[in-house]
Amino acid sequence: MIRKKAIEMLEAKLECLENQTSGDYKRCNNDCENCHLTYDQGNLGEQKEALRLAIKSLQEDLYNKATILEKIEQAKRKNEQAFNRYNKYYVLSLENYYNDVDNILCDLIKEFNKWLKKKL
Repeated sequence: MIRKKAIEMLEAKLECLENQTSGDYKRCNNDCENCHLTYDQGNLGEQKEALRLAIKSLQEDLYNKATILEKIEQAKRKNEQAFNRYNKYYVLSLENYYNDVDNILCDLIKEFNKWLKKKL
């Protein structure tokens, strides 16, 4: 069965049910033999097939959403790992930079002290 046809049948079935439960005689007079919705719904076998197709489509959608969510989670974990590696490298680089700056400052202070001792 083609999805488009299944959708049309299910929409007709839903409209029929809504009309039956409305309590409005103009919408449904229970003369199903002469109602266009009876024919639009298809026979019982076609209705069952349309429902099976609808259920299968919903299951596929759920599976696809679950698959997409899993892929998103995998991407997050992968990006987290890359970020952690980068962050670790960045922190180590900063530590090395500050250690170098400290060493340079210490050397400058030592040189300044030597120079100062010579002047005094």
